[in-house]
Amino acid sequence: MQLIRTGVLGQNHAFQFLACSGAVMGIAGTSFSRKKAIGKQIRALKPTDLVTLSIGGNDAGFFDILNACVYRFYGIRSGNCKEQLQKSMKLISSDTFAVSYHKTLTDILAKGAGPHFRLLALGYSPFFDEALTDECNSKSFGYWKMWRPKLTVKLRRQLNEVSLHLNSRIIELIKDRGDDRIIWVDWAPKFKDHLFCQPGKESPSDGENTWFFDVDFRSMNLTIDDVGVDVDTCAQQSLNSGDWGHRAACGIAMVHAQRSEYPHVLRRGSHDDDFSANQYPNQPGLARVFHPKPQGYAAIAEAIQSRWPDMPSGPSISDKTT
Repeated sequence: MQLIRTGVLGQNHAFQFLACSGAVMGIAGTSFSRKKAIGKQIRALKPTDLVTLSIGGNDAGFFDILNACVYRFYGIRSGNCKEQLQKSMKLISSDTFAVSYHKTLTDILAKGAGPHFRLLALGYSPFFDEALTDECNSKSFGYWKMWRPKLTVKLRRQLNEVSLHLNSRIIELIKDRGDDRIIWVDWAPKFKDHLFCQPGKESPSDGENTWFFDVDFRSMNLTIDDVGVDVDTCAQQSLNSGDWGHRAACGIAMVHAQRSEYPHVLRRGSHDDDFSANQYPNQPGLARVFHPKPQGYAAIAEAIQSRWPDMPSGPSISDKTT
């Protein structure tokens, strides 16, 4: 949508918005929602001159990483951070990831209308400033007071490495095809001074200058009725939905349902990393954690626009990457 606002597409264009939060390629052996499989979107795509594609993060388990390593929405059931990081890195490097990504590209290219068709393949950005300074070492995005993973230099580096490895893998797969119709768009440099944990900042998030969302609210003193999620059914339902907000809300509900086991976990003092709230975060707010804010999407549109000179006869990714 931000691309439309740039005016670069001109006045007389037809536009299909088929983006789907939580979209996956549907890699064999991974848990995913068939409702979110990108094949459904591709089938709905009409013959076109231009497609933008952003895929791979959900397949790589970005939510599972954030749950295990950063927020711990599910409390003790959030998983092991080290194991999840290893699992995600291994999957990105796998042949099954390559096969799925190639199939996605092939299916989209089949929708191309003529020789001027271009597929703009987008990557991902690191989430934390790459200077990796010490100010964030004692800070945490952890949702609960009881589970507070610290944003250490080591953890921030590991989280960034997942995004960087995913980018490298996508570039490798696109180069392997040697198809001039596919153009790599690297928008990460646009976010350079707008990531979490900027040098010299006391808080991990620097307000509007940070272009990724954190959780809107942390909870205090809620009852299970306040949460409004059926803990007996939400686990599978939220997984089937593929929605980050539903999955996070389910974990929060499960912890609330066992509040007697954690007498102090449901309270957060106003001094806790300057995070406090007295209301339940809505699911849209949870769904957008570590996703770009509007100003971030505007920057991504600029990155796409910067590749316009490469179309329709510019250099392929085998000759040029940014």
